[in-house]
Amino acid sequence: MKGAAIMELVIDRGVKSYDVKDADGTLLGVIKINPCRHRHFRRFVSARNAIAELAEQAKQDMTPEKILAMDTTIKAELEQGVWQ
Repeated sequence: MKGAAIMELVIDRGVKSYDVKDADGTLLGVIKINPCRHRHFRRFVSARNAIAELAEQAKQDMTPEKILAMDTTIKAELEQGVWQ
């Protein structure tokens, strides 16, 4: 049909997106969470709290070794949240 309007169907799946930024505000990535999957959402909240605690600790006496250890810990927290 000539001139027919194309229609669009948008489905809200309830997925929440969170920007992950560094201290300078640079976007590092996006985490998408489906809160309907309660187990994953609880794990995400736990990881978020652990990472926030690490960020508080980072305000004191940081060394390159501590930064690398923190990086490893944060990655482990996020991996655990994804695969559990």
